[in-house]
Amino acid sequence: MKMISELFIPVTDCSKIKPMIDSGHQSNTLQATRSGFTIVELLIVIVVIAILAAITIVAYNGIQEQSRTARAQSDLRNLTQAIQAARINTNRTLVQITGQTDARSSKSNADAAIDSISAASGMNLAGIKNGDPWGNYYRIDPNEKELSASDCRADSIQVLNRTNLTVSIPLSQPPCI
Repeated sequence: MKMISELFIPVTDCSKIKPMIDSGHQSNTLQATRSGFTIVELLIVIVVIAILAAITIVAYNGIQEQSRTARAQSDLRNLTQAIQAARINTNRTLVQITGQTDARSSKSNADAAIDSISAASGMNLAGIKNGDPWGNYYRIDPNEKELSASDCRADSIQVLNRTNLTVSIPLSQPPCI
């Protein structure tokens, strides 16, 4: 069994010390060999890590936006299907189902319209009442026969500030179809 003092490298071990060479001449001064990284090497590593982090953050934000858009499209598709089912079940227009001519003006109007559509269609739309992925409520605009029996503007659902996420619902009542 070795003694504890044998496990440590003695301070006088010359294998870790090299003579300094000054202008090609050997000096009597001894210097310990350097270990570790220079400040330049450390800075380069930090810069590379920062660049990789920036790239990752940009890619992550892009993925988040795609996810939000996909969720909004799914919500719009579900709401459109519920509106069409409610029209078929009740043989009424969206204005008649919701009792509103414009559910875009407030969240409470939108929630009331979604509740009416849910009840008439038999579909659960509770998740849609939470709003779109950006924190806004869905704007439901019942237009078909809103102003008169011959008013043939399509009903629509809008996501605030997202023109690519506006859905026109096919017309359902004569003389519009």
